[in-house]
Amino acid sequence: MVPKETNNVTILCIDDDPDVLNLLQKILTGAGYSVIVAGDGKKGIDEAQSRRPDLILMDVMMPEIDGYVACFELQANPETKFIPVIFLTALDDEVNRAKAFAVGAADHLAKPIRKDILLKKIDEQIKTGSRWQKLKTRIAAKGEIVQPPAIFSQFKQSLLNFVEPAQAARIRDRLSALAPQDIYNICEPMGVPQRQMTGWISEFLSIPIIAKIDRESLLLGVIPVSFARENRVVARLDEKNERSFILCNPFDWSLMDALKKLFGLKSNAGLSLAAPEDIDALFQQSEVETLMKLPGETQTESAEKMLAIDEAEQQEDEGEITQEINSEVIALVNRILVDAYNKRASDIHFDSGFRGQPFKVRFRIDGVCQSAYFIPEKSKRAIISRIKIISNLDISEHRKPQSGKFMVRVRGEKVEFRVEVTPTVENNENIVLRILAKSKPVTIRELGLSTHNLEAFENMITKPQGVVLCVGPTGSGKTTTLHSALGHINKPEITIWTAEDPVEIQQPGLKQVQVNRKIGFTFSEALRSFLRADPDVIMIGEMRDAETAKITLEASLTGHLVFSTLHTNSAAETVTRIIDMGIPVYNFADALLGIIAQRLTRRLCEKCKKPYHPDFEEYENLIHYYDPVWAKKHGLPEYSPDFTLWMRQGCSYCEGKGYYGRVGIHEIITATAAVKKAIKQSPDVDDLTQIALQEGMRTLRMDGVTKILQGITDYEQVSRVCL
Repeated sequence: MVPKETNNVTILCIDDDPDVLNLLQKILTGAGYSVIVAGDGKKGIDEAQSRRPDLILMDVMMPEIDGYVACFELQANPETKFIPVIFLTALDDEVNRAKAFAVGAADHLAKPIRKDILLKKIDEQIKTGSRWQKLKTRIAAKGEIVQPPAIFSQFKQSLLNFVEPAQAARIRDRLSALAPQDIYNICEPMGVPQRQMTGWISEFLSIPIIAKIDRESLLLGVIPVSFARENRVVARLDEKNERSFILCNPFDWSLMDALKKLFGLKSNAGLSLAAPEDIDALFQQSEVETLMKLPGETQTESAEKMLAIDEAEQQEDEGEITQEINSEVIALVNRILVDAYNKRASDIHFDSGFRGQPFKVRFRIDGVCQSAYFIPEKSKRAIISRIKIISNLDISEHRKPQSGKFMVRVRGEKVEFRVEVTPTVENNENIVLRILAKSKPVTIRELGLSTHNLEAFENMITKPQGVVLCVGPTGSGKTTTLHSALGHINKPEITIWTAEDPVEIQQPGLKQVQVNRKIGFTFSEALRSFLRADPDVIMIGEMRDAETAKITLEASLTGHLVFSTLHTNSAAETVTRIIDMGIPVYNFADALLGIIAQRLTRRLCEKCKKPYHPDFEEYENLIHYYDPVWAKKHGLPEYSPDFTLWMRQGCSYCEGKGYYGRVGIHEIITATAAVKKAIKQSPDVDDLTQIALQEGMRTLRMDGVTKILQGITDYEQVSRVCL
C-alpha cells in the first residue's frame, strides 16, 4: 500500500545513465512518488525551473554540466534554491561528501543504490524541504513582524560609552534609528572594525566567540546555503555532538525566530558568534576548496563546455611547469572566468601574497574590488601559467611585464579578456584581467542624465558638425555614452564610421573598425581613411596624441560631426589638455559643441534602501559639498523635519552590500558664445568653470548631490568618485 504522505510528492531524477534512471523510477513510483527524469545536467536544470519538484536526486559524474555545476546553478536561482538535492555518486569519500555540501546539496548517497537507504534519505529530505519551503514563505512575506526587545535599545545605549562625547553626539540620532538587523552598519560612523562590534555583542549577551571555525564540524545541509550566506549563519556539531549555530548578529530577531521555529534552536546556549568577515570568508574558501578537488576529467569537460577558450595559437613547448596544469587547475580557472562574468565584474585581480599566504582572487564589481577566492599557495604557479598559456604569453618569463589577450565564449556569448602580468617582489607575479564583453547600446534616456543635462546633451549631439568630447577616467562609461549618442542619431540617411580599441558595443548601421597599433593602424590612420570614405559622423575611441586631435578638429571644421574621448578629471580641465597638445585655441573653440565629463558611482539597492532623517550637520556638509551659493540658486531643499535621505541596508538581492549596479554622474559644458570666447583667451580651469556655471553647467559634485537627494546613491559613493 502506498503511504498517504507520498501521494503529492514529486521527485526529479537527473542521471546520464538510463539504467539508473529506470531503477530510480521503478523504486520511487513503487513507493508512491511522482517522478520526473532528465538525462543530463542542463535538462535537469530546465525541469527543476519549470516543474518545481519537491526533491532532486542527482548524479555527480555527468558530461557537459556535472552535478556540482548543476547544483551550484540551482542554488543561484531564487525559484529553485530551496529544493533539497541528494547527490548520487560512486565517489563516496570524505572529500566528495564535503564538496556536495559546499555547493548546497542537502545529502549524499553512494552508489550502488540500496532501496531501503534511498527511501530513508528521501523521507528525511522531504521533511527538510518542508522546512525550507516554510523559510521561503517567511522570506517572501519579509518574515513575521518581530518586535525588537528593549535589550537592543540597552545595547545601543551602551555603545555610546565606547566613543568620545563629541562623536557620541554625532551618532546618537543614527543609533536611535538603527534597526536590529543593521547593527554592523554603525561600525563605520563609529570608526571601529566589525570584529570589535562582534566582541561587544558577545560581552553584552554573554554569547561565546569562536576564534576559528572548524570546517569539518559544519552541517551545511541543515540550512539552505543561499540563506546561510545571506544571513551569515551556519549550523554545526558542537563539542557535545549537538546541533548549534554560528552567526554574527543575534539581534536580528527575524533570523533568531526562524532558527527557533524552523531549525531547532532552543536557547542562546546553542549559539556562538563570529565576525561577519569570518563567516563570509568561510563560504569563499569552501567554494575554492571544492573546485580544487573536483574530479578532473568530468569537471574539465563541463567547464570547457561552459567556457570555450580559443587556444589555436598556444606555444607547443610549455616545459615542465605545464605538468602542474592538470584538469583541476583548468577547471578552476574556467570557473573563475565564468563566475566573474556572471557577477558583472569588470576586472579580475589575481594577487600573489608573500610566502605562505594564499593566492587571492578579487572581482571589481560596480567599481569596487571584492574578495572572491582564496586559493592555496601551492596552486599559484600552475594558475599563473594556465592564464599565460591561453593568453599566448611566455610562461618562462617572470622578470618583465607582459600583455596579452584571449577570447572566450561564455554560454555562446563572445567575451574578450585583456591580460596584464606584472612581476612583484619575492619572484611573484600579479595578473589583472579586464573583461570586455560585447554589449548592446542603451538609449540616452537610460544613461542616468538629469533632466537639465539630458536636454543639453541631446541638443549638442544633433548638430550637423563640430566636436563632442566625453571625458573621464578609465572605466567611467565613456564608450557607453558615445554609443548612446550614436544610436540616437543613427538613421539610414547618415553614414557613421567608428574607430575603437576594442569594439565593445556593436550597432547595426555603423561602420565599425578595430584599430591595431601592432601593424601601425592607429586612431589617426583610421581617421584619415574615414575622411576619404564620405562620412557624416565619425567616432574616434580616444584622442591619444596631438596628431589625432589635430585631424579630429580638421574633420569637424570641414562639415563632419566628430565624437571622441579623453582621460581628464573635469570638463573644464579638458580645454587645458587640448591646448597643451598644441592645438590652436581658436580652431578648438570654433569646432567645439560641448564636453561631457562623467563618473560611475554605485547605486543604492532598490530592494532594501532605507529612508532616514539626517541631522543638521549632515545636511550642512551636503550643501557645502554642492556649493552653498549655487545650492540656493538651484533651489535645493532647505532643512526641515521632513527632509529625507536614503541609506544602504543589504539584502539577498545585493548580496548584503546595500548597492546594486551603477549610475552616471555628469557635468556638461555647452559651447555657448561666452564659453567659446573664454576658451580663445586660454583661461585656467577655475575661471572656465565659473563661466560654464554661469552658462548653466552643473559640476560633477552638484549632479552627485542631486542624485543623493533623489535617493539614487549616497554621499559615501559620490565623494569616492568626485574630487
